Amino acid sequence: MTSTQELDRWVEAGLITEGQARSIESFEVTGRAEPAEQIGGLRSVLAEIAGYLGAALIVATLAALLRDLWRDLLPWAQVGIVALGTAIIGFVGLSLRDAPEPALKRLAALLLALAPGGVAWTLWLSGVELFGEGSGGFAPIVLLVSAVIATWTYRGLRHFFTHASMFVLWSMFVTAVPNSYDSLDARTWWIALMALGLAWLLLTEAGVVVPDRLGHVLGTGAALIAAVGSSEYGWEPYVPGLVIASLIVAAGVVRTKPLMVGLGAAGFFIFLATLLFEQLNESAALLVLLVIGIALVAGVWGWARRNRQQALEA
Repeated sequence: MTSTQELDRWVEAGLITEGQARSIESFEVTGRAEPAEQIGGLRSVLAEIAGYLGAALIVATLAALLRDLWRDLLPWAQVGIVALGTAIIGFVGLSLRDAPEPALKRLAALLLALAPGGVAWTLWLSGVELFGEGSGGFAPIVLLVSAVIATWTYRGLRHFFTHASMFVLWSMFVTAVPNSYDSLDARTWWIALMALGLAWLLLTEAGVVVPDRLGHVLGTGAALIAAVGSSEYGWEPYVPGLVIASLIVAAGVVRTKPLMVGLGAAGFFIFLATLLFEQLNESAALLVLLVIGIALVAGVWGWARRNRQQALEA
């Protein structure tokens, strides 16, 4: 019998579609063959929409009811409310994780993506009550625990939502660690985020983190933004961004990943143009960009011509 995890791996590899995977899963359970398009049809989509609307109504209603009462509640009552809400979200998400309908699986992924944030909130409120608001040293511990939980939920259901949740919490953790030390300057914060972005790209290329497109976007974005942020604290402006963007473009070319090439090239152009306009006058900057563009086009043309000649000679 084919397991849900195995089917999910086939979907991630592009061997079958999500609907086909759920159709196979349904056949293994019921023994009846149903077309893939019937699995996750209109009813499951409506159920998904109803789930989103219901969750939004619950959150909005509770927020409205507790808006005036929240500060008057005892601290541990606040902890209990957040913990209960997190437990409900996590329980429903885990219950729907193996649902055959794609719509319900997406809903499960969203709930499981929100649950680690609820855990972080619960732990933070508990820490404030136990250690006081001035004891910010436990923030990295709270975020580490939440990031580990987010990683666990991602391993159980590899999805866009759980992937994004895992990345956000790990980003918050690696940036909270430098902030907890007064001896470190603000540049360390950006360096930590840059390292995480590059590590995320490596994990994506190794197949550890999927979907790969989201991994490329998150990793590249974090690395490039952090590179620029670090330059504001003593480094030559935009030089780190140019270096990181060049490395991403080179890696994209070697790995034949057009998305990486595009993101890296966009970052390279933005950083280079900004650097030139800040260091030179407008006319000189435009002239330099024009020369660089002509050189790149000429280089690509020459490379393509040489390859064509070599192919003809072979």
